[in-house]
Order: sequence, then C-alpha cells, then structure tokens
Amino acid sequence: MFRRMANRHRRWELTLVLLSGAVVISPSVTAQPISVSATANIDDTLHAWMSAYEYVPSEAEVRALGSVAEVSERLATVIVNPDADLVFRSRAISLSAAVGGESIHRALRQVLVDSKTAPLLKRKLALVVSDVHLPEALPVLEQLAADADPTVRESAMTGLGRLGTMEAFHVIEKRRIQETKSFVKEAADRAMLEIRSRHQR
Repeated sequence: MFRRMANRHRRWELTLVLLSGAVVISPSVTAQPISVSATANIDDTLHAWMSAYEYVPSEAEVRALGSVAEVSERLATVIVNPDADLVFRSRAISLSAAVGGESIHRALRQVLVDSKTAPLLKRKLALVVSDVHLPEALPVLEQLAADADPTVRESAMTGLGRLGTMEAFHVIEKRRIQETKSFVKEAADRAMLEIRSRHQR
C-alpha cells in the first residue's frame, strides 16, 4: 500500500483535476471536492488528497471511498512509514482528522514516541489529536507543549485550545508561565480566550 509514495522520484500517471477553490489556503476558504478519474482506486484518491495543500475531504467523500476502516488503515500506513515523503506523512496526519479510528490512533501514538519524529509531524499531530478523539489527547498535547521546538509548542497551544476543556486551560496557563518565546505565548493567549469563550456560552 502506497509503495509508490515512498519513492518521490516515481512519476504518477493519475490525472488530477483541481476544481476552483480546491486548495485551502486559509480557514475562510471552502474546499471544493477534488475530482479524480472515475476508475481511480482508493490509493490514487488518497494520493490526490495528500497532493493538495491542506485539503480536507468531506465525510461524504470519505464514505464514497468505501470502508472508513480501510481508509483509516491506508492513512495510518503512510503516517508511520519512515521512508515516505515527509510532506505526504504530514498530509496523512492532517487527513486523519476526517477519518479517525483505531488505526489512526495507533499510528499517531507511534509517531509521538519515536524520538526521530520531525517537528513538522509533531505540529500536525498537535492540531489533530482532539479532532480524531484520541483518548489521551490531553497528556499528548501537554507533552508537545513542552517540546524543545518552539513551533511544536505553538501548535500544541492551538491544539489545547481546540480541545476546549478546563483541564486544557490549566495546562496552557502553566506552560505559558514557563514559556520564553513571544509567539508561543500569543498562541497560548488565543487558546485560553477560545476556551473561556466556549465555557461562557
């Protein structure tokens, strides 16, 4: 599965037709479905999704591929494959937010405990753990909030804000006091504001 992805030099023959607005470049832009050949298989379709910058498919698109468990397994295979292109691995993590499932949970856990995991993957992981309903999302984000890389800490603050619990709020509060980077502190402030707003409704 996805053997072709591991070799970034191999040419892909899948013809992709990106409809207007298909590529999400900001939260305000709505992604339109990516059109692929009617004969494209599940691997080709997932490759198309991962080739589009920050594209997140709808639930209907995921269901149209077949079994959600199968889609989850395919993405998990890419996520944990150290020989796969780093960008594809990060995109697979992003796409996992639309799928979830135990295969995804196992893959994310494996990425987290790998000491060689690149900051890019950690940042993506921090942004999706609440969306995929990872049971241990809070301790995972707390761990990432203490990462040596400040960009990972910044993403962890955002992830904690998305988690939205008062427990997450207290983690942010504690980490903010210890933080030295201003942009991470700003992310912490935004996350705390998001949680406060959610609990005041």
